[in-house]
Order: sequence, then C-alpha cells, then structure tokens
Amino acid sequence: MKRLLLFAILLSAVSCVYDYENPAIEGAGQLLVFDGDIVIGSRATLSVSRITPTAGKGATEAVSLSNWWVEDEDGTVYNVDVTGTVEMFGASPDKSYKMVAICDGKTYSSPLQAPIEAPQLDSLVFTSDGNTVYCNLSFQADTTVTKYVALSFEERWQFHTPFEKSFDIVSYYNKDSVLVTAAVELDFPDLSHYWCWTHRKATTDALVEMSSLGGKAVDFPINLFSTSSNRNHRQYEIKVFARSLSEKEYRFSHSLASQDGGLNLFTPNPGEIVGNVVCEDDPREHVFGYVSTSSVSSIKRNLNSRYLKITTPSTSDLIVPSPTVDISWYIDLGLWPVARIQTIDGTPIGWGEMRCIDCIAAGGTLERPDFDK
Repeated sequence: MKRLLLFAILLSAVSCVYDYENPAIEGAGQLLVFDGDIVIGSRATLSVSRITPTAGKGATEAVSLSNWWVEDEDGTVYNVDVTGTVEMFGASPDKSYKMVAICDGKTYSSPLQAPIEAPQLDSLVFTSDGNTVYCNLSFQADTTVTKYVALSFEERWQFHTPFEKSFDIVSYYNKDSVLVTAAVELDFPDLSHYWCWTHRKATTDALVEMSSLGGKAVDFPINLFSTSSNRNHRQYEIKVFARSLSEKEYRFSHSLASQDGGLNLFTPNPGEIVGNVVCEDDPREHVFGYVSTSSVSSIKRNLNSRYLKITTPSTSDLIVPSPTVDISWYIDLGLWPVARIQTIDGTPIGWGEMRCIDCIAAGGTLERPDFDK
C-alpha cells in the first residue's frame, strides 16, 4: 500500500510538467496497481489497488485479494496462509520465483526472478548520550549486485506500569447496614500484572543507497528511543531485517530523483511506468506494478536496563474522591485506587485508570511475543 498513493500522484503530476497523452491510458478507466515482495527467508506480500485517473488527482480503491500465490521455477506453489501472506522461510535462494494473482477473472503475473543476494550484517550495538538510546547497525553489500538496501525491524520489551497494585476494592455493610464500597490496602500486593511484554514492528522500511557509501555503512541508526522510555525497564530486544533492492525496483517504487541537491518527484511519461506485472489473458492491458524477489538477512540483540533514566510517576492526573462521595461512582467510570497522595489534610488515595497498575490494560501481554523467523 505504501506505493499506491505515489502512483496516484504521478498520474496527476505529469500533466503539470508537460502535455502528454498516452493511448494506453487514455480512456482506460480504472487501472490495476500491484505492489508485491517475494522475500526468501521471510514472507511474500501483495497489495492490489485500483486507480481512477482524473484531471485533479488519482482516486485509489483497495482491492481485497485472496486468490494469489508464489511459484518457483520447478512449478512448486506457495499458497497464502491465514496471515494473508505467503510463508517463504524454507524456500531455496538458488531458485527463481514469480507471483501469480487472479483478479476480476483475469490472471496477472510477474516474471521468474532469482532473489538478489541479501546484505551482510556486521554488527548491531547500543549507545546512549544520556538522553537517547541508539540502535546502530553496520552492514555491507556488493554494489555490483545491489545499489540499495531496505532495512526493517521489530522490537519487544518487558515493561511495568507506573504504580504497583497495593490497594483493593471491597464492599461491606457499615453499622447502619448500608453497603459501602471502599479502597483498602492489600496485605500481600498482587503483582501478577505489574510486568508485561509488548511488541512492535516498524511500519516503513529505511532505504540506504549503498553506492554512495562505497558498499559499507557503519553505525547506521536503525532505531532510537528515550532513556526514560519503558523499553528500558527490564529487557529490550530488537531484530533487524535487511534485503537488497535493484536500482530498477527502487526507482520504480519511489520515483524520486536528486535535482539541485533536493528530492523531487521523478516524472516520466505515464507509459514508461510499466513495472514487471502483466495480464496473461490480455498482454495489451496496461498494468502498474512491480514484484521484487530478494533474500533477507537478520541480526538480533538484547539490551538490559543499563540506560534507564528513573523518573517518578506523576500523580497530577489522579482523582482524589471526597470523603462524602460513594467511590462506587468512580469504579463505574473504570477508575482504580492507584497511589497515596500527600496533602495538607493527610494522605488520601488517588484514583486513576486501570492501566496505571495493570500492564495488560496498558496494552501488554504476560506471554513473551515471538519474533518472525
């Protein structure tokens, strides 16, 4: 999906650059756009959209597509699984692959392509300037094979909520036989949901032009976060993935060129933006799209809490119920007794959202999530 908006922009931007009418596009109505990646050692993904060229802009509409697969040079088929992608972990890097899709009753495919050799990942180290933690990656690639490297990562870390659960909510009848709800201190604090795991994947790739670096990048900052981030609470883990892109794929995907020291839209004739996807039933049909085939390399590192900058949890957002108010009203709002707050009149209990003391409510899980293979 990351490329579809770009295609729409290109369709409208060309008319602003120079007059051009392409008979392959004129009157074509909606155009199909394919965005596919076959990554050996990881997964194959495909997104499809329709673009309607207009005078002002290109309107895009996502296409839900489930009937597609990857096929190797021997005819072995790799089918879509429940994730909506194709698992390519056991595929051989020594074979060629193509992507095939059925859309609107027609068959579309990319050519058989051998995967481009993956970059060599040399090291992944953590550094800090006291305020920020940097994840620095060093890697290299043969510039005769590839000019560009696409980097992505996923991370997982164990974190705790701001306040330990040291209170509980109880209901009892007072001396006037009135049911009262109150917050009381726990004799044995329940900390089962105080520590949790969370997991995140990068949503975009970082693209590095290797030819300008002589084929080697040193201490590239693949990720960074604050020393006060909950990534530093106990254990942080990051796994980086790298794959090579051909110059043709890079230029097609991003359509950017350096002009006068800046990045601007690369605006060829629409007929030149062809890619490598064709309609097998009608080779004359104009199709936008590109399917790449590459191998992936990966590296993983762990970080303990050595860079943690300890901060005191703020109680400014907590609510202190009035002694005359039935606190069941706060319970109905989803609040929970969180912390003691020192005041002139004493030490009342501040109430806040469940996420203050329950890491599951804060978006975590008790089970450690898995990385992709």
